[in-house]
Amino acid sequence: MPTKLTLFSIVPYLSSGGLGMKQRSVIAIAIVLAIAVVSVAGYIYAYHVSQSESEIARESIEYLTEALKNSVKASLKIYKNGELVYYNPNDPITKHWAGLLVNTFLGCHALGCYQTVVFKEGTSGAYRLGTTDVIEVKLAIGNGTTPASFEDYTLENEIASVELTSADIAVIETEASFEVYLRYAFPIDTDVNISEAGVYLYARDWERLDKGILAWYHLLIVRDTFTPIAATAGDSIAVEYAFVFDVSSPPFTKTFWKLVAFYGLGLKGTGIDLGVSLDTVYYVPTIHVAYVLEPITWDPDIVDIASVSSKWTPRLWLVSISESQILVKGFVAQRNAAATYDVYGIAFYIYDNTDRLIALIPLDNVVTVDWSKGFYVELGFSIA
Repeated sequence: MPTKLTLFSIVPYLSSGGLGMKQRSVIAIAIVLAIAVVSVAGYIYAYHVSQSESEIARESIEYLTEALKNSVKASLKIYKNGELVYYNPNDPITKHWAGLLVNTFLGCHALGCYQTVVFKEGTSGAYRLGTTDVIEVKLAIGNGTTPASFEDYTLENEIASVELTSADIAVIETEASFEVYLRYAFPIDTDVNISEAGVYLYARDWERLDKGILAWYHLLIVRDTFTPIAATAGDSIAVEYAFVFDVSSPPFTKTFWKLVAFYGLGLKGTGIDLGVSLDTVYYVPTIHVAYVLEPITWDPDIVDIASVSSKWTPRLWLVSISESQILVKGFVAQRNAAATYDVYGIAFYIYDNTDRLIALIPLDNVVTVDWSKGFYVELGFSIA
């Protein structure tokens, strides 16, 4: 699915000398309602208004880039006494971790597209990570047999879990990926069948829309079920989850995935330093969007762009989460009096009193845009 950038003009229609205040008000209301209808339907595409030539003609120009969606892949390996006995190369994440990602790292908590997450304890709500002072990651095993589901929020029948330390985690960076490996060998002290495994984010401080929560909650990141593995006392069952974040092409930078790993995978609690931080104590992270005003050469390690326009907060920001992808999309109405821009791409920043570049979408062709143009954007990644 291609990334879509739609630009259209708003201001000239509201400031045309041939329209009275009442007409301008009606038109403004019509435009707002039209955008709302489009938003509810879940389509962020060009909306055309056709009126007589003496009134308003709304111009809409669409620019499409190639498919620019990274992927998040989780895989699972299980070893019995050092021998590989199970491997799933594509272990999809849960709906609740997906909700946490958009709430915390893609601005949905701040911009109104928040998702409900459910914790292992049964508590639910529009949560994001709060102060994140205390945060851990746990591996768990169980003997539940109900097939894994996107809706899962707990193991079916957990029999053991462990908080991981830095010794249990490996971080690997390449030009094409940012990878996190979680591994622990569970000692078995009684005869048991192992048929499910999963990863929990375990944190004390969560923030809901209406209040903060100072309580320990488990959020299930991923769960898998498999043919029961018979283990007896004295055996060792090692569980290894790998999270591979694709950075071989735009849009998401390593900064984004490092923030996700540091907080969303709980690496912060292990003492591993990824060189990133996010102030969620005094700020609710939001999203800023800007035009890139210089040629773009993709580099996943990029942390800043020298020449960009002003940064704007999206006026509409919607999210779509399915078992195959996470997609945020919205409308940006700029308010910059500069005459024109030669635009080479779109930059996305996470903002917590400091802008951090998290995504970059190059355009296929340079586009000259005047100050009265607003634009739609889509940004996403596959999760299956």
